[in-house]
Amino acid sequence: MGRYEEAIPVFKEYLARHPNFIIAHAWPAACYIEVGRVDDARGEAAEVMRINPGFSREWARQMFVIKGPMGDHFWGASGDMAKGA
Repeated sequence: MGRYEEAIPVFKEYLARHPNFIIAHAWPAACYIEVGRVDDARGEAAEVMRINPGFSREWARQMFVIKGPMGDHFWGASGDMAKGA
């Protein structure tokens, strides 16, 4: 754990192939937050809201179960997304 900088390009490569997979935008957003790249995290949040303007943390929690440290990071990021970071 903690290899956020290394994870970002992996997530971005996945997003290049699946740009409308809404939850996948939260993965790099969580990494961006961890490394202090808040503007980049906001960019991912904007993509989430573009794809689904009705996105909310509660919707995501019902659709996707993510536990452990990544879940903590994910839900923190999606909470910001739901607020339109």
